[in-house]
Amino acid sequence: EDEVIVCDSTSVNLFKVLVAAIRMRPGRDIILAEHGNFPTDTYVGSGVANLFGLEFRAVAVMAEVQLGQTLSPDEVDKITAFLGSLTGDQPQLVIPQLPVSDAKSPPPEQ
Repeated sequence: EDEVIVCDSTSVNLFKVLVAAIRMRPGRDIILAEHGNFPTDTYVGSGVANLFGLEFRAVAVMAEVQLGQTLSPDEVDKITAFLGSLTGDQPQLVIPQLPVSDAKSPPPEQ
């Protein structure tokens, strides 16, 4: 009667599909995102493109979805060229480790 279902998230499944598609069709060098993509899907696509050294085209899509702006082809080319010119290492994200709460810990402020 009781059931337990274990599965990957939609984002993990999308990652797997994109990786499989790239491996099935070697020689292609662009991942293209369309307007209707959920924002997280666009981030997954960008990560997969970076992983395989591919170009990811979503500047126009993200401008519409996040800013409500329609960019001209020239604007998309300029933004893409700018993003491609960035160099350096991505800053390391450090998340502080908070102490474990115990009976002596003060209650959180409300």
